[in-house]
Amino acid sequence: KIILGMGMQFTWPFGRGLAVAIAWIFPNWRRIMQVVSAPCILAPVLIYFFPESPRWLIAKGRISEARSILAAGAKRNKKEISEEDIKLKQPKASNQRKGTVLDIMKYPKLRLKTLIMYFNWFSSSFMLYGIALNWQGLTG
Repeated sequence: KIILGMGMQFTWPFGRGLAVAIAWIFPNWRRIMQVVSAPCILAPVLIYFFPESPRWLIAKGRISEARSILAAGAKRNKKEISEEDIKLKQPKASNQRKGTVLDIMKYPKLRLKTLIMYFNWFSSSFMLYGIALNWQGLTG
């Protein structure tokens, strides 16, 4: 979880680097816009090929659909399991109060990790912002 959470912080600088690479390969601004916008055209089409989240289906009471998606995933992973062997039940509704952002700060480990992530996000965004403002001065 930690590696995945910290790895998500690299998407912003990676996207900036990818934008620079695309601008270097395609110097015409119209071509850059076409290349950058291409994934947006594919997304509505691809949405019909991805299965719905079993967790969401279970929460909505669609247990049989969740069971069939889990069985298909097991089959893709070369695991022999029948759809009838998958036991799922809808969770009970909880009357507990909803958590807030301040609840994160109650636990020392979680507080430390959260503050480190905030600092990493702030410092990387601030550096990229500074580079973006002064990019012409970096050309030499």
